[in-house]
Amino acid sequence: MAKPSPQEIEAKLNAYSHVHETTGCRIWQRSKNTDGYGSVCLAGRVYRAHRLAYEAAFGEIPEGLCVCHTCDNPACSNPAHLFLGTQADNMHDMADKGRRAGVGTGSSNGRSKLTESQACQIRSDRRKLREISAQYGVSMTVVSQIRRGILWRAAHG
Repeated sequence: MAKPSPQEIEAKLNAYSHVHETTGCRIWQRSKNTDGYGSVCLAGRVYRAHRLAYEAAFGEIPEGLCVCHTCDNPACSNPAHLFLGTQADNMHDMADKGRRAGVGTGSSNGRSKLTESQACQIRSDRRKLREISAQYGVSMTVVSQIRRGILWRAAHG
């Protein structure tokens, strides 16, 4: 089965994405895998949205190379935010930006959305999980785990 044309790819990506006003990320709005990468079905095959976007803009991806994000948003398929690199390049980029799992805890972890102070406030807040999660922009699961001492164990107030 032939790979879709660049025009077919762009049409699909444009139809099911929106461009974030601030970041310029073209964010895939349909299904995503567990890591947050967009999944696109074309010609009976499933592709990652960012890889299709790269190929449509720049051509075939050489074997052994990854399509990496300068924006660190796995759902982004803006070709201007994508670059090729090896898996090692991708891991170095992740570590350089403080996003590697296990690097730093609390607010020193580059992926953290909360500060220690906010975690303390959440721990003592007796409102409904939904209200707290909406206020802080985190899931109800995160709020529940903070309250139970599973996350942010060191955050005591």
